Amino acid sequence: MEGSRPDWRIIQDVANRLGANWQYQHPSEIYREIASLTPLFAGVTYERLEGFKSLQWPVAKDGTDQPLLYITQFAFPDGKARLFPLSLTDTTDQPNAEFDLHLNNGRLPRNISTKAT
Repeated sequence: MEGSRPDWRIIQDVANRLGANWQYQHPSEIYREIASLTPLFAGVTYERLEGFKSLQWPVAKDGTDQPLLYITQFAFPDGKARLFPLSLTDTTDQPNAEFDLHLNNGRLPRNISTKAT
């Protein structure tokens, strides 16, 4: 659309106003940096995703991906998962006459206790 800019440029401008001094010229540079810092994305490149192709992480350096994150073991020294029971409580921000809409952004309510019992 005429007059619009890509998200990565907008985010870069905001970051630079906050003092980041980012100098990316193309989104491929961003992907290279992410891949160098995040092992789960080691094989993600702009070129591999170009044309609306997708990869399922983790992505190995050679570009092979897998549909499930933890196939044989979890990312803990003993390979076992860490599960914690949750205590669900009512949210404190309920719709009312002034604010009559409920927004579900997909995140967990902030008042869920994640302490192990």
